[in-house]
Amino acid sequence: MVITLLFLVLAVAVVAVVVFVTWGAFRIATWLGVAVLVVEAAAGLYCRGSVLATGRSGR
Repeated sequence: MVITLLFLVLAVAVVAVVVFVTWGAFRIATWLGVAVLVVEAAAGLYCRGSVLATGRSGR
């Protein structure tokens, strides 16, 4: 009886940990995706500006 109860508590704890880690991973992934988009946009604008400046100075 005690061993069965112990396994039940252990199973509930494992499920809770999996749910919490999955929820946390999706929260982090959302913000990480936003951060990557911002960095890519900034890098694109910077590269575009340097390419335009290089093109103007070459004329």
